[in-house]
Amino acid sequence: MKSTLKVTATSAIKLTPKQADLIVEAVEKKNTLGTKVELFQVIDPSVIAGIKITIGSEQIDATTLTKLEKLHTQLRENI
Repeated sequence: MKSTLKVTATSAIKLTPKQADLIVEAVEKKNTLGTKVELFQVIDPSVIAGIKITIGSEQIDATTLTKLEKLHTQLRENI
């Protein structure tokens, strides 16, 4: 029996079926173990826009919230 690779997609709004399929396809292409990919969606309006993908302990964070936090930190350090 194949194990399942659990992937979490966090976004401000629900993903369309096409967007969800694209995420699963992208993870499957990188998945060298051949495990089944199962996508879980989390709706979090605080991310503002963009998406955060979590696969196990790895994260790909392309949310507007994170970009704004980084900008805030840079401004504090340079002013």
